Amino acid sequence: IAHVNASGTVSASTQFVGGVAGIIRESSSLTDITFSGNVNAPDANYVGGITGGLSKQSSISAIQLKSSTISGKSYVGGITGSLTEDATISDATLKFDTQISGENIVGGIVGESTVPLSNLISDGKLAMTPLGSSPDPHFAGGIVALFSGNSLSNLTNKTHLTITDTTNPTPGGTSVGGIAGSVTEPAALTNLRNEGKITYNSLAMPPQKLPNDCLTQIGGIVGSLGKSNTLS
Repeated sequence: IAHVNASGTVSASTQFVGGVAGIIRESSSLTDITFSGNVNAPDANYVGGITGGLSKQSSISAIQLKSSTISGKSYVGGITGSLTEDATISDATLKFDTQISGENIVGGIVGESTVPLSNLISDGKLAMTPLGSSPDPHFAGGIVALFSGNSLSNLTNKTHLTITDTTNPTPGGTSVGGIAGSVTEPAALTNLRNEGKITYNSLAMPPQKLPNDCLTQIGGIVGSLGKSNTLS
């Protein structure tokens, strides 16, 4: 699919919801795509402004998301909710006060990625509000919420992140970063720029009373950085 300018509203409660495609896989490709509108799926996992999920050597490039509102539950991204299995995303931009919201694993561009990310710009507003007493840790990032690939490079975040934590303490806590919420595997991090503001509000147990493994981790670039990573 190429050279598409789409607008409108997509509402759903099932998994994999996107403004252009629910899921992209099997070596498919999208290029030169612009979307503006609403993706309304507050009860769904894997939600994105362009696609809910991108996998199996598929690719998207030259992507713009403009003046849009994206809402999902978990694995929510401005462009895609998840990026896995050697899929690629390049030259993607989120802008004009696009708003992204969800309960967990919420990223300005990608919710979760297991592959390298480069040459991406996020400029919008992101809100994550964990609800209930989920046993899972929580992640939010201006570019990607949860990252397990081997490199992050040439990434710029201008998105403002607002986290309102209403949950009981959970093992792993909450990780929030201007670029990535958490980097879990060894990776090279180069030329990363964050100009976005991060605001964290806890409506649950006061931070000073939390167990050590339930602490909130907030960083201008990365909230939680795993072992054997290099940052330059």
